[in-house]
Amino acid sequence: MPTHQQLTVYLIRHGETQWNREGRCQGATDIPLTDIGVQQAHALAEALAHKPLSLVLSSALQRS
Repeated sequence: MPTHQQLTVYLIRHGETQWNREGRCQGATDIPLTDIGVQQAHALAEALAHKPLSLVLSSALQRS
């Protein structure tokens, strides 16, 4: 009898940057988070703290 495993994927966008506020595209430009973006990142860390994560993939940019 086959067993079924559930896969949960979280797609998460980086926190706010100054360029986001200005409506500018960032692409690969390494723009840091604003204070609000840092708060968003901390809130995300709290939200995911007790989730069973087996893999995390992230950009190397500081906003990620």
